[in-house]
Amino acid sequence: MSRKSSRSTPRSRKNVTPSVECVGGYDPSSTADFVQRVHEQGVIDLTGSKKRSSNDEKVFSVPNGKRSKKDLFVKSESKYCIELENRWNQGNFRWVHKYRYSPDPLIPGDDGGPQNGELCVVKEFKTGSVYEDHFFDKDILAVDKAAGIIDGFNNCMSEFSFRRGVKTVKINRPAVWEDGVPDAAGKYKKKLCEPMLEGKYLKFNSNSGYFGSSDFMQALSHYSFHKTGGNYLLCDLQGGHYEDDYVLTDPVIMSQDNSKKYGSGDLGAEGIDNFFAHHRCGKFCNKLWLKPKRPVKSNRIPLESSTSLSITLGSTKTDAERMRKLNAILAKNNK
Repeated sequence: MSRKSSRSTPRSRKNVTPSVECVGGYDPSSTADFVQRVHEQGVIDLTGSKKRSSNDEKVFSVPNGKRSKKDLFVKSESKYCIELENRWNQGNFRWVHKYRYSPDPLIPGDDGGPQNGELCVVKEFKTGSVYEDHFFDKDILAVDKAAGIIDGFNNCMSEFSFRRGVKTVKINRPAVWEDGVPDAAGKYKKKLCEPMLEGKYLKFNSNSGYFGSSDFMQALSHYSFHKTGGNYLLCDLQGGHYEDDYVLTDPVIMSQDNSKKYGSGDLGAEGIDNFFAHHRCGKFCNKLWLKPKRPVKSNRIPLESSTSLSITLGSTKTDAERMRKLNAILAKNNK
């Protein structure tokens, strides 16, 4: 059982590793690193295998998924949930559990709130228990930074409403919740909770330069660089695509000053430069938007749809070795 914490402040990513990986983007074979990955790992480049059609923008998660109509944020408006499936999915750092919003049995007459009966996800670190809200500060900071950018993008795109495919973008906002029952140490673990997005989970781009078929999402990433004067890039865009809008979750903000203030997915100036080396402006990009003058592809950031967590760790020989290093760092930070 989980209950809303005193502070309302979740992330979801499928981490399934197929035997043969398919990647997208433009001209990835121009880097020696990518060619080596093709030979050693069986990576297949699908970018030139078929022509992109005008129907690409119409691929929906579901025609009409559940999400807030009130404002920019999609968030937990109910205050209690019950577990349906433990370790239902996983991300790079966290287990994802399947839950359902429900009435709190400790509150007589509780009706479960406005989301009663709807599905949500609860996430906790794979290594180390968390009892303080501050462990999620970077998650919340990235979402709030992304929200400011998205709000400006929505206003910008409203000026071009005559363009086919223009939608509103929303974002899942994390909430820090705690277990309703203490653990063996007598403490209440802190976790992340957010509404589950209905339908197929879509990956629009990554922080390594990969992008799918959505020109609209690519424009959002390009706009973020322009909006922030070249200081930040919003990317790793993923979530749901519905008839009226997109709902994003788990965004990455990359910083030009290499501060890594937005977490492990922040690949800094090299990541931003690499992203734009792969980027091609589509019908929603404005030719006047700012972008790096001569972006160069990085041979330390392999082009892939999954999130690159670190330039340094990203060059590790095997995924297993990289995960061991990441878990060791996380365990150290949680002590």
